[in-house]
Amino acid sequence: MRFYVLALAACAMVGVALASWIYHVEHLVSWTLWGLLTIVWLFPFVEDLSLRRFDLFELKNVFLVYYGLQFVVWTGIVLATGQTRWNIPVDVYFDEGILMSLVGLVAFIIGYRSIFAQTVSRMLPAPPRQWDPLRCRVAIIVCSILGIIAFYQLMNVVGGMSAYLLDRETFRSGGLVGKSYLVKTATFVLSIPAVLMYSRSRTRRDLGWAAVVFVLGLIPAVIIGFRTAILFPIFQVLVYYHYVRRPFTIRVATLVFVPVFTFMAVFGLWRNVGDLDALGEDLSFDTQSKVGDALFRLLSRSHGGEILAIINEKVDTEGVPFAWGLDSAIEMATVVIPRDWYPDKIEDVSFRFGRTFFSDLIPRGSGGVSPTVIGELYWNFSWPGIFGGMWLIGVFCHAVYLWMKAHRNLSAIMVYGVLASYVFFLVEAPTVATDSYLPNIVILVVVLRLISPIKVALHSSPALVQQRSHV
Repeated sequence: MRFYVLALAACAMVGVALASWIYHVEHLVSWTLWGLLTIVWLFPFVEDLSLRRFDLFELKNVFLVYYGLQFVVWTGIVLATGQTRWNIPVDVYFDEGILMSLVGLVAFIIGYRSIFAQTVSRMLPAPPRQWDPLRCRVAIIVCSILGIIAFYQLMNVVGGMSAYLLDRETFRSGGLVGKSYLVKTATFVLSIPAVLMYSRSRTRRDLGWAAVVFVLGLIPAVIIGFRTAILFPIFQVLVYYHYVRRPFTIRVATLVFVPVFTFMAVFGLWRNVGDLDALGEDLSFDTQSKVGDALFRLLSRSHGGEILAIINEKVDTEGVPFAWGLDSAIEMATVVIPRDWYPDKIEDVSFRFGRTFFSDLIPRGSGGVSPTVIGELYWNFSWPGIFGGMWLIGVFCHAVYLWMKAHRNLSAIMVYGVLASYVFFLVEAPTVATDSYLPNIVILVVVLRLISPIKVALHSSPALVQQRSHV
């Protein structure tokens, strides 16, 4: 079966090249590279479906879905329409960006299939097997109180909720610097009670209360405006449902995830409304008339191919030096230290990246540009960074997936849900995602240890049904 899939992919690639040559299609190299990128991107999905082993929330699939949105879908639209979000030419730098995306994708697949992932998965510590009911109730109450207090204090610091909503983009782009501990507590910590309640629910009444707490816990995240904070509890609930109650079929997944992804994209647009002109974004009316204004804005939210083209052009023409990972390492090492306590703390990567590559495209400031996983790896370590970094991400994704499957209890699934949302946003901005989710993992592990019985065997995992009977 794999041979036929590979043969079909090769024929399709040859067909793209021949069609481009026969009809004198502009950007022959671009179309050929994009066709090959598309085939390689689709291959893991086709292979899993053909072998009947497709798992919707396998970290490989979570990563590849957003990778495709960033580097495959929008790139194809640009080649078909000739219009770009940032009003840049489709030239050799754009082609180089497609090639970078292809190399990174191949490295990711190689890393995911590496036997080294199995070794890493066996080295990961086992999660708590059981939850103590009384401790779990206490954790729900404590996390709720801490989250509410943090949100109240955050709104006081910024001058009230009305003042925050009137100038939310300014606060999000830098006005909350030094207040990340309040943001984290008001969003992530406040979402933990709903997930714990949903995981322990046995009756419709339990589910109803969990739903109420879930919606209430999302309100601060929506007001603050960080999509990661909104996506986390949604991912948690969906992952739990998928692995504990009933696996999602392709049809159900489509019905569930299309609205979720649409909501996240529309929310991002609504969050930025009124600020697009200030950011200097030139959205062509010609393009909008072809694909529709709403669809254009929705799809252009993920424009990794253009980001890579801009990076390549700046490195080549302006001699922008490689960062070699030092600043990112310092940022991740000091992420848990509030800037109020450490005023000389290194500047966030989004500001450094925006100032380096987008200062002429966004005159007002450039803190809101995500470098993408390929862009950040290239900026730091050039081509070896793309291959090595994506290989490591592939190993990481497979190791965590094997770890979850080996233990498959509520603690493992809850941690896996956090890592699923982390892997999703890793495609957009690796350092930012790590800065955001590393504290989340630490907090969650502490909570899970505190709600587990004092005496519990940590070196083996019973069947999920047995585990649930203890909760």
